Amino acid sequence: MERRKEIIKLLDKSHWFYQQHILWLEGQATGEPFLSGRLQLSEEIIAKYTVNPTNQPIPVVFRPNPSQLP
Repeated sequence: MERRKEIIKLLDKSHWFYQQHILWLEGQATGEPFLSGRLQLSEEIIAKYTVNPTNQPIPVVFRPNPSQLP
């Protein structure tokens, strides 16, 4: 149960992961549990650690609008 609470804190809108558009949940239906949404990782982070092993700056391709996130 403690681990679940830690994960919920990481996905909270007040956490810097959400505020910096790095990691967030989306698609929770009304009345569904918080953790029922899709886990989203920014394309910038995915590219940085998968297709850009040189760690060169990557242009931001997609940055979600915070007002459109759950």
